[in-house]
Amino acid sequence: MFASGTKSSGAFASRFSVYRNTTQSIEPSTWTTLTWTAKAYDGLGEVDIVTNHRFVAAATGYYHFTASLNMYLLDADKTAAIRLNINGETQGRSGSQGMAASSYGENWTHCHIDADVYVQAGEYVVVEGFQSDSSAKNSAGRIRHFMGHRLA
Repeated sequence: MFASGTKSSGAFASRFSVYRNTTQSIEPSTWTTLTWTAKAYDGLGEVDIVTNHRFVAAATGYYHFTASLNMYLLDADKTAAIRLNINGETQGRSGSQGMAASSYGENWTHCHIDADVYVQAGEYVVVEGFQSDSSAKNSAGRIRHFMGHRLA
């Protein structure tokens, strides 16, 4: 059992879903922190969408995170990517846990990531996006999201 109402209580008390309802410019060949403008829910108030655009774990445990990024107007031979960054460290590389990339050409690219990671209380998680076109590109607005919950 756990004490009800405390920030470290219950795996599914720690849950959130945030999204962006406007576009964000992503510079070429630079990992950029994705920013969020709205919350669908945030069970323990662990996500800052105003200043740092990050999740800060209230309790230590295993967390499941999912995030997506859509890019407009990429040339067919260019790519976009997404990754999780925990306390300044990238989690995984090229298609492994923490980073996924896909390119569809035809000026539309969608990236999606799902990851189960161990996070200690007080550690932060941000989502970063990347694109390899020759100029800054806008990510899609409402189609982009970042969600998570503590598993145990």
